[in-house]
Amino acid sequence: MKGFDISFVCVQDPPLYNGQPLRVPGYECISLTTTKVRMCTYVSLRVLLDISFVVVPRDQDILYLRIFAKEGFLLGNNRSLGIINTYNRQAEGDHTVTAEDLFVETNELTLVVGDLNIHTAYTDPLRSLEPGERRRGEHYMRLAALRGYNIINTPGIYTRFPDNPIIH
Repeated sequence: MKGFDISFVCVQDPPLYNGQPLRVPGYECISLTTTKVRMCTYVSLRVLLDISFVVVPRDQDILYLRIFAKEGFLLGNNRSLGIINTYNRQAEGDHTVTAEDLFVETNELTLVVGDLNIHTAYTDPLRSLEPGERRRGEHYMRLAALRGYNIINTPGIYTRFPDNPIIH
C-alpha cells in the first residue's frame, strides 16, 4: 500500500497471525473479535485524524463501520459514510448473510463491499447459473434496488475485485 493514497482497505478471509489479521504500517486494523476473523477493514492513520467511527453490531460475517467527519464533509455534502464489509459464505446451500442484513436501510451514503457470493445473470452474464442460485441472487439484487443501492462496477468485468461492490 506504500505510495498509494488509500483511506480504507476491506479484506475478506484475511491472512492471520496468532488469530489476528496482519498489521500494516500506516493503517489501523478494525475487525470483529469472533472465533475466526472473517473480514477486516484497514483505516489509514492519516484519515483517522479527521474522522471518528463506530462499529455497528450486526453479524459475525458483517463488519459495519459508520464513519463521521470531525469537521467539514467526507464526500460531497456528506458528513457521514457507511462501509459494510462482508464475507457472505455459503453453508448448506444457503448464504450466511441475509439480503436484509446486508442492504440496510440508511439515509447516509453506504458502500457494501466484500465476497458477496451473489450470482445473477446481471452481475455475471457469462456464468452458468442453477435455478436456486439464480433465485437467491435475484432476491439480493431486488432488495438492494428497492433500498436504493446501485452496482458501481461493470457487470461481468473483474479487475482486482472478484465480487461486486455495491453502493447506496
